[in-house]
Amino acid sequence: MNYKNWELIKQILEAPKIEDKIFEELKSSLFSKKIDFNSEKNKLKFLNQIEEIINFDFLYQKNIIAIGGGFSSGKSSFINSLMLDSIKNKLSIAIDATTAIPTYVVNTDKEFLKIYSKSGGITYLKEEYEELLTHQNLKEIGFNITNIMPYIVKGTKFKGKNLSNICFIDTPGYNSATTEITINDEDNSVNFLKNSSTIIWVISAVSNITENDVKILSSMENKKIYIILNKADRVLEEQLEEKIEQTIETLDENFIEIEGISAYSSLKPLKEYPYYKKKLFEFLEELNSEIDKVKEFKTLLEELFEENINHIGEKLERLNSEIEKIDNFIETIDNLNLDKIKMDRDMICSYLNSYEKKKREKKIDEYILYLNETDKKFERMNKLLDKIFVKTEEKIEKYI
Repeated sequence: MNYKNWELIKQILEAPKIEDKIFEELKSSLFSKKIDFNSEKNKLKFLNQIEEIINFDFLYQKNIIAIGGGFSSGKSSFINSLMLDSIKNKLSIAIDATTAIPTYVVNTDKEFLKIYSKSGGITYLKEEYEELLTHQNLKEIGFNITNIMPYIVKGTKFKGKNLSNICFIDTPGYNSATTEITINDEDNSVNFLKNSSTIIWVISAVSNITENDVKILSSMENKKIYIILNKADRVLEEQLEEKIEQTIETLDENFIEIEGISAYSSLKPLKEYPYYKKKLFEFLEELNSEIDKVKEFKTLLEELFEENINHIGEKLERLNSEIEKIDNFIETIDNLNLDKIKMDRDMICSYLNSYEKKKREKKIDEYILYLNETDKKFERMNKLLDKIFVKTEEKIEKYI
């Protein structure tokens, strides 16, 4: 292994973790025994999304579009074509240098490359190491580097203002050939695609839509999907019309709904090619709206507390029902006037009144007290959320 590769691995492993005291307090509050959330899954999902905002501050209020497609279909060259011509450090597009690590590409005024380690560390990668993040070089390292660095974030400048609120994810392409390095590429890409609400699927116009394309697109549920036939400059225009028709037919046969299809050339991005339903840049412009993350997360927090209150309400209803049954049972026993069972009857009534009923009444008092404190807990967590978002916005302003 060469010196640069050793240095790359060292940077990844030594990347410092972000410690956020506000987030830790929020986390501690949500996991407090005093808050009886019914769904651990929803609670963990909420915390994971907040942690993503803290770690991925550049993705704050962005619409995320995952770019998928086969090996060398032109995903990276498509993203590069959207960057300013003056940008020197674009995504690598050499034939032997295809994307090996999922890369978030976001519009910023200052260029950077940020790496994220598996252990939660975050650091900036020096420019000279960027060229090492390709399949060709990573084969020399001898292990799957995504095991220690699952993704990276690239800050760059896009053309115009129509992409300012969009973040693209450049995913590794799948390949029929499997090696120790590329064997997990398809699974890795599919996971990123499934976690995005919008997908741009890139197919080379030189070839046709494949069974693998159909297989992956069929597995995507509730997604906005747009198809690009890249490398359109290599195909005659009348052939492009035919390829669009063939693609539509294949997608229809497999019940895959799409927003549109556009022939496209990364080398001639301004040239208009045939399209179906909607032009590419019309589609992107529709998505170029700022997402109100503050409102989104406050709604999620409110839903968590509503779920919590409903859960406590169900417990109170159950306890009151049990007390009512105890009262009915006591009344039934008390109405038995047979002298021979009077002693047993008195013992049963005493036990039910002094223990079983009081135990439930005590629990009810505890739940009522808890509900009275819920508003205070909710307001406190709302304030913690505000602090997290203010801090995130301050961090972003340094790069604008």
